[in-house]
Amino acid sequence: MSTTYDAFASHSHLFRGARVRVDMSGFTGALEPLGLRLHFADGSLTTAELLLAASDRGAALDVARYRTASGTVIPEKTWTVTAERTSGGGMELKIGRMLDGGAA
Repeated sequence: MSTTYDAFASHSHLFRGARVRVDMSGFTGALEPLGLRLHFADGSLTTAELLLAASDRGAALDVARYRTASGTVIPEKTWTVTAERTSGGGMELKIGRMLDGGAA
């Protein structure tokens, strides 16, 4: 069974330019794919999967459907991302464009 890591979004939802910080404390395995518990700034929570080699599209973040704290339902979406390792051993994702079809 793979480990799931905590990730923290900069807002209550994702959009181009938003940031997601991934806490990879204790990480010892391969990066592909990486399961995430995605915490949003409003306290809502969902699951996501980071795919670093999503074919010709580059890295992608597949985010499951969730409900924001204010009650808005956000459908499953897949986003392109750029990923950079941080000095603390984590990773920061910058959200790019939304991909068609929901899953990478």
